[in-house]
Amino acid sequence: MNILTLKRRHFDHGTYSTLHIQNGEQLCCIVERPWLNNQPNISCVPKGNYKLIPHQSPKFGICYALEAPTLGVTRYGPSLRTHCLFVT
Repeated sequence: MNILTLKRRHFDHGTYSTLHIQNGEQLCCIVERPWLNNQPNISCVPKGNYKLIPHQSPKFGICYALEAPTLGVTRYGPSLRTHCLFVT
């Protein structure tokens, strides 16, 4: 299993992150909404460990979905958050 590291910086206007592979090389940059207590559609996702699962979105096509049931994040629910997608 590949392990990816997400390095985050939180600001009032948003959350800015970089995703790194195991050797430390940066894979991509990520922009999310600010942390607002995990409220759906207005908050970035909570800190923690996630599975990154290939996903076919009707709106975005082939992408990746985050899943961490213990954090309330799944692809389809029921959960606090659904369809948290990485679109390339």
